[in-house]
Order: sequence, then structure tokens, then C-alpha cells
Amino acid sequence: MDNAVKIYSWKGIFKNAITATSILSRNHARNLGLFVAPDCKNLVTWVKPTWDRGRKTRVAHFRRIPGSKISESWISKIQNEIASDQAAKTASTIHNKCRDELAEALRKRINTKLPWFVTGRDLSDFPFQGDFLRGVESIETEHVINTPFAREYRLDIALLGPKVGNKRIILGAVELELYHEFEFLKCMLCKCLGFPMVSLDLTEYSESDITENKLIETLTETTGTSADGRRRNYFYLHSSLLPLFINVPSIVLRERIHQFVIFTKPERFDRTLKYLKKLREKLELSPNEYSIAQVKAVGASGQAMIENEGEIAGHDWRDYSSECYIRISLPRPSQDDLPNYFCHLILAQIVNAHKPSLVGYKFERGLLATDSIGPIWIKKKFIDGMWSEHRICPKHLSDPIESILTAIERIGI
Repeated sequence: MDNAVKIYSWKGIFKNAITATSILSRNHARNLGLFVAPDCKNLVTWVKPTWDRGRKTRVAHFRRIPGSKISESWISKIQNEIASDQAAKTASTIHNKCRDELAEALRKRINTKLPWFVTGRDLSDFPFQGDFLRGVESIETEHVINTPFAREYRLDIALLGPKVGNKRIILGAVELELYHEFEFLKCMLCKCLGFPMVSLDLTEYSESDITENKLIETLTETTGTSADGRRRNYFYLHSSLLPLFINVPSIVLRERIHQFVIFTKPERFDRTLKYLKKLREKLELSPNEYSIAQVKAVGASGQAMIENEGEIAGHDWRDYSSECYIRISLPRPSQDDLPNYFCHLILAQIVNAHKPSLVGYKFERGLLATDSIGPIWIKKKFIDGMWSEHRICPKHLSDPIESILTAIERIGI
């Protein structure tokens, strides 16, 4: 089939149609999914186009997933895929050798810079960029993380910063792939990350190819630096991380403070608020700079405020809370401000995995949901004697696991 429907998007449940030809790769599909057939009765997966001697022999399309209309719990399905994925990695000698060689190469480069860069594509007119090794103190393999699926997951390589509380901050991760299985798991895993993760395609690797230099080259490769114009890495940047890594020129965006609005369910509200305040304390951030406000829908002005920022957070904000929410105001990270950099990363981990929430973004204070029509913030600027429009960033920063699973269960998949 040529078209499918995203289960969850800014527009709503089963509201955003997508064409197969608009998807660039399997990894891009994981980032965008999950998808259902146009009749919303079966899960579908994206199938890449095939080529033979420069001629396209099969166009990209969607295919129904066999056995997707079953009664098995989807949490159980993810748990089973995690177990199978970890077993497959353990059995691969190429995977294990690449993992260990790349980890050692990264350890040798701690305290240096290893920049990365990805285009804004359909999310922004500006690129997203960062440094793999910024703030990194330790490189670990087989690093265990908790997931919202009641099962641990082992990252191939984790880039760790200093301890905040009892644990080191995860600043990034590398996943090595020799196969493209467990699509449901990897699609869902992308939704609960609070750090950049890069996937390296090792399908063309042989034992003799495994060298530190070759692996670092694959890690940092772009279409411009690759000899054949192909990029063998893919960056998973959760939407909640986009404000951290976006590179907007100061001539377009001068405002120093940006804001996150967090809608969380009543049973989690107090714990989430406490967690955020504890984070501020642990990182020794000034309450004047890092403001955490509990906003209540009291009176006409309070109701107008929650409706405005609720619409920014997402269509289903009332399912999380119609009475109160959290607004965080903090400076945009600068190159020399590591505590603020760490704060943005941990905030993303809190709202995506530890305390799943609905999150909206305001690139400057005072914005109304109606200032930009659609899911992307538009900034109008008068530059060089003329008005111009610039896509900044999405308003909606969430891929809420609970909402996605609820939608799947609602139609009985």
C-alpha cells in the first residue's frame, strides 16, 4: 500500500496520513512510526525501495505486519523483542568486536571534540548539531537502562557524564546494527529516549573492516564526507531534545529564555514536580534562572492560560490534566554552561521515560498557540529591509508511550 496513518501525532490519534515515498530510510520510519493501514485496523511496516543496476525495481510501500491483529499484550510483545534482540547481539562476533573497538576508540578521545550534524528536514529551517563527547567522563558497553515497558534494555555503547545523585547522566548512546529486525521494539524505544542515539549500519562490515578509524568514520559520516554519498549512521533525536541542539542564528532568535510546559497525570504530578526541583538543586542551578511554576486553572485568566499551553502541548492534554500543569523557564544552553546542558538532557529523560508526560515548547515567552498555525513554530523577522518567515521547532515535544498503547488497544490490534 502507498499510504498509511500515524497512530499518534500533533493532529491527533489516527489523524496524520503519510506516504511511503516521503520516508527516507528504515531508521527514519522508526522515528516517525508507529503506522496503521488506512482503515486503522492493522499495524503496517515500511518497506524500502529496491534497485538493480541503477534502476528502481520496487517502490517504497507499506506492508501489513503478519499477526498484528492479536490479543497478546503489547507490553509483553516489546519485552519478548527486547530479549530476542539482546540474544541476537550476543551471538554476533562482528557486532561484539565492533562494539568493543568503537568503545575503546571513544575512550581515547575523551576530552576532545567529535561533532555531529543533521539537517532540520521537515522540523526546522535550521540544523541540529552537537558534540558526541561534550561532558563525557566515561564510556561503557552493555549499559543497562530502565524502560517504561517493565524490562531493562542494554545499550551497546553509552556515553556517560558526571553523577547526578547516585547515577551518571547518559549523554548519548550508540547502537550497532547488522540486521533490521525487532521493528516494533526499536520504534517504541525511540519514543522514550532522553539522549541522542546514533545507529550504525554494519551490514557491509567484514571482520577485516573492523578498525578504530573505520568505525569513527562511520560514526561521524555525512552524505558530504562519504565517498559514495551514502550515510551509514542515523541520529535518533527525540523531539524533546530538539530545543537543546537546534542552531538558530541570533539574528533570527534573540530571546535568551525558552519554556517547556509539562502536562502529567494527577497521580504523577507531585512526584514529577518534586523530581524537577530536586534536579535543579543537584545541578546547583539558580531558581531565578531555572524557574519551575505550578500553574492552576483558577479563574478566567488561569483557564485561558491552561487552554493556550495545553493546545501547544498536544491535542490530548485534557487526558493528562485539565486543572494544573508545570511550566519550566530556563536559558538556552551555551557552549560553556555544562550544568544547563545536563539539565536539558535529564529533563528529557524524566518526561519520556521516568515520569511519562505530555510536553509542549515555547521558543520564547509570551507565545500563544495561535501565533503559528500548525505543528511548527514560525518566527517572523524583519531582516535586511524585508520580512521573512523561519520555521523554528515543533510545538509538541512528546511521543507519549501510554497514549500510543491506549490507541492500539482501543481498536483491538
